[in-house]
Amino acid sequence: MPPPVSPPQLPPRASRPRAATPPRALSSARLSAPLAADEGSGTLFAVKSAPAGVVEQLRREGAILSTLRSPHVLPCLGFRIFLEFAPGGSLADAAARCAGGRLGERVVRAYAADVASGLAYLHGCALVHGDVKPANVVVGADGRAKLADF
Repeated sequence: MPPPVSPPQLPPRASRPRAATPPRALSSARLSAPLAADEGSGTLFAVKSAPAGVVEQLRREGAILSTLRSPHVLPCLGFRIFLEFAPGGSLADAAARCAGGRLGERVVRAYAADVASGLAYLHGCALVHGDVKPANVVVGADGRAKLADF
């Protein structure tokens, strides 16, 4: 398994989220996820937002994510869809950072096992991800691959 990635920490202040300048944008075709930070702990997390035309999709995703508890699925941390910050970016980002754009076999095996575990968990909850691809699998601070963007 790849080594854990430590999330950046901000200096503590009050304990309410505030906007932060993202080191990288997490996004899908119609939804974006800038970073925010808890001013009390400095913990970073992704905040999903959506244009008016896809708000219902965002609500649906939040309703689904808020019921899920697995180390292989990116957790939802509140109704506004505060997501755990994945400092490793997506698997597509991880591959792009490697020489030749390819991850090593050992790393691929570890990520594939994480994705398979996440999918098994979702299927056990009678849910289908529907869009599994490298851009929709992120690497958490613990180094594990996690399913995102339902």
